[in-house]
Amino acid sequence: MQLIRGLVNTNQIPRKAVVALGEFSCLHRGDQHVLQEVVRQARAQNTLSCLLLASQTPKQGVYTFRDRLQILAGLGIDTVVCLRQWDVARLLEPQGWIDFLDSVLQIRQLIYAQRISVFGHVLLDSARLPVSAPKLPFHLVNCEAPDISDATIQQRLRTHAFTQLQPLLGRAYCLTGRVVHGNKRGRLLGFPTANINLKGFKPLIAGVFAVSVVIRGRSFYGVANLGMRPSVKGQDLRFEVHLFDFQDNLYGECLTTYPCYKIREEQRFQSLSALQSQIKTDVLAAHAWFAANPRLDGIL
Repeated sequence: MQLIRGLVNTNQIPRKAVVALGEFSCLHRGDQHVLQEVVRQARAQNTLSCLLLASQTPKQGVYTFRDRLQILAGLGIDTVVCLRQWDVARLLEPQGWIDFLDSVLQIRQLIYAQRISVFGHVLLDSARLPVSAPKLPFHLVNCEAPDISDATIQQRLRTHAFTQLQPLLGRAYCLTGRVVHGNKRGRLLGFPTANINLKGFKPLIAGVFAVSVVIRGRSFYGVANLGMRPSVKGQDLRFEVHLFDFQDNLYGECLTTYPCYKIREEQRFQSLSALQSQIKTDVLAAHAWFAANPRLDGIL
């Protein structure tokens, strides 16, 4: 999959492609339906599929940018163009987005479902299109996608309803990041952790979780803390995972972590021994949950 950052690289964007335009921040089944139709139409017409993606690097949300790109690659999209805020000004001018798609990109089709929004600005809403609307210079296709809102996805995530979230996303929810060096306090406490770098991204979830982690194609259970680490006066958000029955060096490895069950909220302990005791309890809670839910480990 080709990744293009910003419209300054317009010459790299494929011409005569089948295109989708929008935010696609949750990539739920409704979003996937639109993008799968883009890919299907492109292949049928022997051309390329292209997504003009708004909201490239949100500081807080459902997925990291890395995760979004992995999902898009899995759907078969050929080219992703990441629109910046300043790119959108060009599209918001009267007829700006239509002229850009037609005159510059010479697209064949624009696939969407009900409406097209970029950075909160609605470019097209099928419910408001007049019957006598002028014919567009390219083929506009309003496909019948499942009616799933981003707000519903966010609400399920904030309430840690992971099993209810999976049918809406069409996959188990996960966070992906590379293991970097941390303070190594977990090792001193007897529970070494993999410190996963989310690059400043703040997920909508926080606390201590039972997790399933994919490493080099294999799955491992563990417990994860996603938060500020108040017991050690942490100053930044950390995502730390302790894996059961795993001893290898993980520095530099890319881990995919599936939160399965929230054990508790993050809290401050008065001593490291108290924290150590609580981690032991968390580990037992995670083992108990996986034993009681062998088919709900996040990777079905």
